[in-house]
Amino acid sequence: MGENHPIREKIKSICRYPFIRALLFFLFLMVFVLPMMTLFTSNRLDISERENGFKKEPKNTLDAVYIGSSNAYTYFQPPLAWNDFGIAVYNYAVSSLRMWGIKYRIAEARKTQPNALYIVNINSFKEKGFGAADYAVIHWNIDYMPFSINRFCYTYDMVRGMGIDFFDSWEYFLPMIRFHSRWSSLKSTDYIHPISAYKGAGAEINYINNISDNSNKPLKNHRTGNISDHQKKVLDDLMQYIDREKIKVLFVRIPTMNEENEWESLNTIENILIERGYDCIDLYDVFSELGLQKDTDYADPGHTNIHGSIKITKYLSSYLIDHYGFQNKRGSAGWESWDDAAEKYIDLIKISALDFEINHSPRDYNLKLSNAFDVKQEGTNQITILWEAIKNADGYLIYRKSKASGYQWIKIAEITNINKTSFTDTDLNESEEYTYLVVPFYVQFGERIYGKYDPLGINITL
Repeated sequence: MGENHPIREKIKSICRYPFIRALLFFLFLMVFVLPMMTLFTSNRLDISERENGFKKEPKNTLDAVYIGSSNAYTYFQPPLAWNDFGIAVYNYAVSSLRMWGIKYRIAEARKTQPNALYIVNINSFKEKGFGAADYAVIHWNIDYMPFSINRFCYTYDMVRGMGIDFFDSWEYFLPMIRFHSRWSSLKSTDYIHPISAYKGAGAEINYINNISDNSNKPLKNHRTGNISDHQKKVLDDLMQYIDREKIKVLFVRIPTMNEENEWESLNTIENILIERGYDCIDLYDVFSELGLQKDTDYADPGHTNIHGSIKITKYLSSYLIDHYGFQNKRGSAGWESWDDAAEKYIDLIKISALDFEINHSPRDYNLKLSNAFDVKQEGTNQITILWEAIKNADGYLIYRKSKASGYQWIKIAEITNINKTSFTDTDLNESEEYTYLVVPFYVQFGERIYGKYDPLGINITL
């Protein structure tokens, strides 16, 4: 194109106007620079997947959107809610969600799901300050949301509320400031935006599999206490927003084992919400009804493992159907992605959950082995499992997992002779590790009732 080409001259004449130059620069930012910003983040794939997956859900299709932190995606599993009840609830959650973010995450989700019920964890109103290690947490809260006025306001409120210095706050508005050096480690996969295969469910193996014994931890007290100015401001602002926009909201108190220093202030917040007429459910109050076991159902004091989340998901799903009239959509056209998510998630959790747990079969936690069972090698390719007989047991189930089973639990024997207290597993592979479980059961009115067992089992390598 020559120096005096008519098109070039036309462009130059247009660009003489400052407003036009500013507009073109803005368009350049929107088209080229801001999309690149998504590459320069803290690189939390699980958060990115949840965000991208949520945006892929068709408009006005979700029954409910769950807003919370890891308390959401370790306690409630959308694929299981779909598999059992045919309801579509997406975990639009982010690790360590700060209370300032609750309103903004609801606002973001309502861009595509304005008619959904919004489930909000009361636990997310915990008062948390800002320390040197918390910069990553703030990035987790913000970086993966699309650039918008909503994101800008979210960032502004968070950095102001947490008392972050003005000059230190710029990295949260433009994450590239901190993460610009990531360019040297970018891979082709970084330019692909994967979506959550499990509708925002917790898929981290440590949360599914870990066992934390919280037997000595108390359930929450019911005393109330003062709430901070920050908590009051955020709560008042959220309630005004909910009322103004006429949003359907259910507040849920999750039964964690690690918030003793927060109980009194959270009790106060819960009471305020109830007094204002919002729907609230406190899962501490139904702890026994849930069947939660402190010694086996938590991955750590703040998060349930899959054994606990199966129980909570069933209870909360039933509550949603009973109180909000959600319909079972299983088998309906257009919901195939949810069928696929449920199938994949159930396949994933079999590394820890047993078939009768997933199917919600009746349980009796008083029925358990009096002493840990034992395993011993018999020759080069046999293992014998031994246990002590239990009074009132009608039989025992033997489960095994190994590399050959994809580390999923497989039921290998049913022992109905109550006098038999051993089983020999044969034709095993030399040098391979095997893990075994023994589960007692009894039969009542023709139905099998399953007892308590040690989810970790016992390992042995031939």
